[in-house]
Amino acid sequence: MKKTLTTILSALLLVTATGCGDKETEVTNNNSTDKTSQLEIVKVEGDRVVYYDFDSLDASADLVVIGSYKNDSTQNLEYEYSSEFGKDVLVNAVSTNEIEVSKVLKGTTDEDSLKISQRYGIVDEPYQLVTFSEMTAMEKGDEWIFFLYYDDSNDTYWCSGDYTGRYPLPDDSLTAVCNEVNQIREERENWLSGKQTDVTANANNDYVYTSVDGSEYSFTAQADIDKVKSFDERISSAVGEVDASDFGVYDKNLINIELYCDIINQYDCTL
Repeated sequence: MKKTLTTILSALLLVTATGCGDKETEVTNNNSTDKTSQLEIVKVEGDRVVYYDFDSLDASADLVVIGSYKNDSTQNLEYEYSSEFGKDVLVNAVSTNEIEVSKVLKGTTDEDSLKISQRYGIVDEPYQLVTFSEMTAMEKGDEWIFFLYYDDSNDTYWCSGDYTGRYPLPDDSLTAVCNEVNQIREERENWLSGKQTDVTANANNDYVYTSVDGSEYSFTAQADIDKVKSFDERISSAVGEVDASDFGVYDKNLINIELYCDIINQYDCTL
C-alpha cells in the first residue's frame, strides 16, 4: 500500500541567496556532535509517496542493501527570484553522498559503493537545515538498511518512499521490540480470523478496521471495538523508548514498527 502525503511547512522559508542559480558545496556532518545537530530544521511542504506494507515497498525498490555513508555530503542548492519577496529564495536542495555496500539483500550490483541523494540542504543565512524530506540528514559512518530506486536522469539512487525506504540494523533492543510486536500481531490475526470482513457502506457508523493485508472489518459491538483497538495500543506501547532518531526520522509518529518487523522477518539483516 502506498500513499502520497504532503508535509507541513514548519517555518517560513525565506532564504536569501548569495548568488543566483545553483550552488554546490560540501557539508561536513561526520558525527552527532557536529554543528549540523544544532541547526534549526525547516521542513518545506511537498508531495511524497510513502509505503505502509512490505510488499509495496519491496516492489518499489531496484535494490535493497545494507550500507554506510562514506563521505561528507555535497549539496546543490537551487534558488529562484521571487517577486513576492523581492529576492532569490531557495526552491530545491539536494544533498548527495556515497554508501559503502556491506550486503545486498535484493537485486544485484557490481559496485562496492553507490551514490545516494536526499532532498535537503544547509544554508548559511540564516543558518538552517532546509529539508524537503522527513529523513534526518546523512551522517558519515551511519549504517542503514536501504530500499533504493535508481534515477537514471541524475545518475543517483533515492530511498523508496522517502522515509519509508531507510531503516536501522536490528540490534538486541530492536530485535526484542520486534519479537514482542510479532507476538501481538499473531494474537490479533488469530482473533480477526473469526470475524466477518463484510463491510457495507458503513451506513450504521460502524467502526471499520483495516488489517495489514488490506482486509476491512466492521464492528458494532463496543467490546469488539475495544478489543481490536487494544492490539494497536499494545503495539504502540511495545515501541517504548525507541526514538525518532533511531529510525532516522524527525517525528516518532512516522515509525511504522510493523513494516520494520516485516523487513526483518523477510530479510537476513545481520552482518
